[in-house]
Formats: sequence, C-alpha cells, structure tokens
Amino acid sequence: MGVFKWPLFFVFLWFKVVQTEASTWTATVPSSVQGIDGSCVVIPCSYNYPESGKQITGYTGIWYKVIEDVIYHKDKNQIKQEFKGRTELVGDITQKNCSLKIDPLRQSDRGPFYFRIELGGYERYSYRNNEVSITFISAPQPTVSVKEEVVEGQTVSASCSVSHSCPSSPPEFTWTHSGEKRFQSQQLTDGQWKATSVLTFKATRADHNKPLSCTGRYKGGLERKQASNVLKVKYAPVNVKVDYKSHVKEGETVQLKCSSEANPPANSYLWKNEACARLHQGQSYKLTNVSRHTGALYCTAINTVGESKSSPVQLNVSYAPVNVKVDYKSHVKEGETVQLTCSSEANPPAKSYLWKNEAGARLHQGQSYKLINVSRHTGALYCTAINTVGKRRSSPVQLNVSFAPEIKNISCSSEDDVVKCVCIVESSPPSMVHFVLSDRVLSSNKTETHGFNTTETLHTKSGSSEFVQCLANNTLGNVSLTFPLAVNGKMQNLYIFIAIGAGTGLVILLIVLGVVRKRGPGDLPTSHDSVTKTTETVEFQKQMDDEDIHDPDDPIYGNMETDCDEEIYANV
Repeated sequence: MGVFKWPLFFVFLWFKVVQTEASTWTATVPSSVQGIDGSCVVIPCSYNYPESGKQITGYTGIWYKVIEDVIYHKDKNQIKQEFKGRTELVGDITQKNCSLKIDPLRQSDRGPFYFRIELGGYERYSYRNNEVSITFISAPQPTVSVKEEVVEGQTVSASCSVSHSCPSSPPEFTWTHSGEKRFQSQQLTDGQWKATSVLTFKATRADHNKPLSCTGRYKGGLERKQASNVLKVKYAPVNVKVDYKSHVKEGETVQLKCSSEANPPANSYLWKNEACARLHQGQSYKLTNVSRHTGALYCTAINTVGESKSSPVQLNVSYAPVNVKVDYKSHVKEGETVQLTCSSEANPPAKSYLWKNEAGARLHQGQSYKLINVSRHTGALYCTAINTVGKRRSSPVQLNVSFAPEIKNISCSSEDDVVKCVCIVESSPPSMVHFVLSDRVLSSNKTETHGFNTTETLHTKSGSSEFVQCLANNTLGNVSLTFPLAVNGKMQNLYIFIAIGAGTGLVILLIVLGVVRKRGPGDLPTSHDSVTKTTETVEFQKQMDDEDIHDPDDPIYGNMETDCDEEIYANV
C-alpha cells in the first residue's frame, strides 16, 4: 500500500467504527395507546440497527403479543388465528418504520406487544424492552367552537374536533347547518390523532336564536353529539314595504306608511324618489297634489346594523304613454329581416302603436313591426304609443347594418419612381385594406374613415410594376380592383434621351453617307430632314407621355355612387 493510501485507509476505518457505534438496536414506540372498541388503532413505531456495511438481502418485521403469539407476520400462516385479517404493517419496513394497525380493535387486544426485525444476510433482533399496551376508552365528546354573535352576511367559521386513534378511518362529522365543509387531520403524541371538521357559511337572519350542533360518528357506529350555544345574528331591516292607496286621481292626496323587520328594530325611516332626492323623514308620509308625472318612490328603513329600502312604489295615476322604447336587434346584416317591438308605460295602457320614419311617412300600425330586406341606407324610424289620455313617441331607432366591402373609387399618380394611390372602400364593419404592387402586399400609409367609407392612401416606389391592386375585406366578404399605372417621369426622360441619341446618330450617319455618296439627291434623306423628323418624333412622344399623366383627384372609373338622393337620419 502506498504512502499516501495509508492515511485514507485509517480515516475510512475510523468512519466505519464511529458509524457502527452510532447505530444500535433501538426502537421507539409509546408505552400505551388509546383505542375505541370497534374502531381501529395504529401503534406508531420506528426502529434502528447497527450499520455493518453488509448487504441486507431482505426485511422481515414481526409483532408479538407474548413470546409464542405472533399477531403480525408477512407469512399469514404464522399469525395467531384471532389476529388473522386484523393486523397490517402500515410503515415502510425498509425505511425503519414499523408502525402497526389493528382493525377492528377488540377488547382482548390489550397487549403488551413488541416488535422484532429479521435482516436477511445480517442479524435479527427482538425489541422486548420496548413494549406497548392498548388502553380502551369510550368515544370522546366532540368540541364545537364558533363565534356566537355575528352580523348577517358575515362568514361564520365553526369547527368540530375530536381525538381518535384510527387515521385510516377517521370519524365522520355531521352538522345541523348546511355550508362548505373541510376536513383536517393532525397527528398528536402516543398514537393519537385529532380530526377536525370546519363548517363555513354566511350568517342570515334565519340563523338568529338557533343552536348549531355537530355529531361525530366513529368507525364501528359509535356517535357523540355536542351542541353549541345559540347563535345571535344582527341584521339590517328586511321586508321593507309601503302600505298605500295605489289607484289615485291627479291632484289627490295619498297617505303612505312604511314597515320592516330588523334586529335591532328600525329607528329611522327615509322617503326618497328614484333620483334619490330628500322627500320626507318619518314612518308615515303624506303625498299631496299627486300628478301624473309623480314618479316612483321608496322607503328606507335604518337600524344600527344597516339599512334596506322597499321596492319602488308607483302610484296608479292616469297619464299618457311614457318611456316609449323599441326593442330590436341593432346589429344586422344587409338583406336580413328585423323584428321591432314597441313598449311603453301608460295608464290606461296604450291601445295603439304607429311606426313612422323621420319624414313623417306612415310605415306600419301595430306593436310589432317586421322590417324586411334591411339596407345600409335604411333610415331612422320611431314608434308612437297612443292611449285615451294622449300619445308619445320613442327616440329614433337607427339600425347598425353590416355589409361586405365595395370599392367605390381608386386613383393613382406617379412622380419619378414614387407612386401615390388612393382607394375608397365602403363597408360595415370597416375593412382591412391592402395594396398589391409588383407581387408585393403593402399596407396603406394613411387611413381615414367617414361613416361607411374608408379611404386608404399608399406612398411607395413603383418599381417596374404596370398595375396596382386594391384589396379590401371584412367579416362579411372581400373585394379587389386593379388599376393601371402611368409611365413615370424617369422613364419619360429615358425615352427622350434615347430618341435624341438615336436622332443624333442618324444625322451623323447621313452626313457621312452624303459625303461618300453623291449619286443623287433622292437616294437618302438629307441631314436637315432627319433632324426635323427626329425632333417631331421626340415632341410627339413627349406629348403622348404628358397625356398619360393623370390628376390624382380625377375619378378613373364611372362606378362612383352619389348620396345626393339619399336621406340620412341620426338616431337621437
């Protein structure tokens, strides 16, 4: 062994010796556990053994009542008959947990008991000095905890707790009050657990002066019941109502009286209208000179807890229709049919309904009106309700009509290599508009929306494209329109340059040929004629190019619609 390996060997040997001495044959169990006849009991147990470094090939845990009586063994044939099927090792024996459950527990299961471990390939040991006995008790009384005085609407949390020795089958709890229930378990000492049922509910006036009880049912059928003190619930006034003569004539006087239920009783009453104005204070209220315009009012009862108001009181006063309104589906598609229904408040009730547009033209008579084939140009209309006292009309109704996009106009202009295009689209809802130029999809640089019309403007380099396409789409459809582009300024200059160059070259060529050839005046044109014709060609080309430049504000197509003959209505 090398010089440097000896120190490491002694360190390892010292570590093993210390480790072996630190681990001994010990077991931890309570000296006694409590159990209920017919329930179950768990004996908590943990054990330890010296660490030898040997390979352990197996773990066998055994529980004994006396030396000869085996109450648990993994080989069930070795278990004494009276314990067969009632004992179970609930701990992980390989993790030094030797806890034992006896279920159901009998009066004869008093012990004492002890644990034995057999380690395959190592040793075996009986922990006879660590005995545990079972003490039988009657089912303990549950304890209930709850706040006795509460205010209505507050959350009440009541708990019912009991100790037990069977964590796998804890007591079941029953409450005399409904609510949300939660179960909690807590391990105590000496094999005991605490089971708690927490009941949560909102206190109401119905809980006032009522007891709250909890029953704990143990495994085996034993029950114990515990009643709490009576709940005291304070609550704001309820069932606030007004006694009055409902049918009155205009100008009469009406006596109104308010009443309520409350704990403590209401000590104040306030009368208000629906606009919350200060009308009167006191349990009785004399309303003089009743008018048909007298609106609804209510009474508020107040105590130290809070307040509550009655339902609105509407006197039965004869008056012409009011609150005339139209119920309808406001968002519709073009071409659909819309059902409109008119309603009103009136005394006596309205006996007739008329439908008109804002120009006064009569459209229909009846409480319901079916508007067929709705158009985006459908104007506003209203309903008039009529009774024997008078009539009143609703606010104008303006339908929100949706339709697929239509391209109303597209125009383009170019300067140098920059093209400007304007595309006007009519749609509802507004459309998403894009341009296609040289197989490129481009978004607009500017968007303006006026009513149904969306104006999109594009500024970009034209490149070599001869056409631009406007694309529009919304949730109802899509449309596209292609527009040809004019020759831009740079291309014009290039054509003129080419024409001038070609003309100049031709003049030089003719002069040279004229010097070489002198065979006759009619064989070739003179240089003067060539220059003249070339100049005329250039001017003609320039004139044609100038005519191709369009004013961007001039309409190109004849499909623009005018709204001069359309009536526009506002839904006021």
